[in-house]
Amino acid sequence: MCLTAVTGTSLQLAATGSWDSTFMALMRFRPRSLDERSARMRIARLLEAQGRWCATHDSPLYGGLLAKAAEDVEAGGVVWSVLRARRHDAPESGLALRLMGASQYLALSGAAPQLASCYDDVGVDLDDVWSTFNETVERFQDELRELVLRPVQTNEVGRSAALVGGFLLVAQQTGLPLRLLELGSSAGLNLLWDHFRYEGAGVAWGETTSPVRLRPQYEGAPPPFGVDAAVVERRGCDAAPVDPRSHEGRLMLRSYVWPDQRERIQRLESAL
Repeated sequence: MCLTAVTGTSLQLAATGSWDSTFMALMRFRPRSLDERSARMRIARLLEAQGRWCATHDSPLYGGLLAKAAEDVEAGGVVWSVLRARRHDAPESGLALRLMGASQYLALSGAAPQLASCYDDVGVDLDDVWSTFNETVERFQDELRELVLRPVQTNEVGRSAALVGGFLLVAQQTGLPLRLLELGSSAGLNLLWDHFRYEGAGVAWGETTSPVRLRPQYEGAPPPFGVDAAVVERRGCDAAPVDPRSHEGRLMLRSYVWPDQRERIQRLESAL
């Protein structure tokens, strides 16, 4: 016998905890048709809301850029030109993050080296970054219209720090091996949770040579790190699966990590 654990760890929006009232209203809004002005206002509010979320969750870069992108959309600028056809996209599809991921894809692929330089320098002035971002959008409008069609693929291996506690507790209480079935698995990196190293509260679990080292802070007692867990099967499914072994897949995964969150970038690169 073995125990099956079903997980779903993919997120289309950077959203946990409480939501502000503007974002909740946008989530409920499903327009059938919009005139030009109303469409610009709707997309601008989506960008603004995501920008506030980013700004309060350790990404002042995306917070500032999305605020300026919202102003550009309201004014009918180049960002609006790229997003005009997306006026009816559902709010939960993460349009703002799809835009930012698309721009970073161009930067990481070498197509937009000036933008890449701005993203690499966390101390650069926001106005300078916006100027370069805006020029990049202007230059690559056709490419961006295609790239924003891709869903957000944030395969955050840091989530395994939360999953490990449940897996070890189940292994401890049942004594059974685990079968992992993940819904929304992206590139499947969290299916490899038992190959990572977890350290904290004076205890540790996992492979000592693992390049992925997670140091979570747990409230109360830590997970039962003295327990062994055997994974006998791991499978995942996703509406748009990513192959982390391919250059394109790795580039896509990297493009959805916010560039000023260096710790997350390091975790992803270590997992890959």
